[in-house]
Amino acid sequence: MISARFQTKTGAITIIQVYAPNIADSETCVDEFYDQLQRETDKTPKNDILIIMGDLNAKVGSDNSGWETVMGKHGHESNDRGEKLLTFCATNDLCITNTMFKQSKFKRQWTWESPDHKTHNKIDYIMINTKWKRCITNCRSYPSADVGSDHQMVLSDIKLKFKSKPKCFQNRKDTR
Repeated sequence: MISARFQTKTGAITIIQVYAPNIADSETCVDEFYDQLQRETDKTPKNDILIIMGDLNAKVGSDNSGWETVMGKHGHESNDRGEKLLTFCATNDLCITNTMFKQSKFKRQWTWESPDHKTHNKIDYIMINTKWKRCITNCRSYPSADVGSDHQMVLSDIKLKFKSKPKCFQNRKDTR
């Protein structure tokens, strides 16, 4: 887990990159991961745009009943770790961006491929504060990136419109 904070002219963006325990790891290890992620999230100033991304080894599914503010309808299947991720997102007012957009090409819908090339899962995510989810214009897997991994790169298009701080104009007194 790594966190970076970027200061801009109009505010700050905090990005937390994660790699969650895989399916072979114990539930205790997964709980410790989410505790550490919660501590890191709590360190983020409330006014920052918060983006959490990475391999979360969780499947959130496509049924967003009860999770409408957290995810869209374009996931795949779900599992118990997906439930943990959804709960974490709901607790921290985060939205999972790559479940919000329907992708026409199958290769853009999944993020991990099994060694036998038969199983495909969506387990890598980009999440953002719900307040900023309207700024996300698309989020998809990028299958043609040759990164030497069984994971596909996940890209999110973010269009931020900041209000600039008004400049204060001082009236000059005529000193004649």
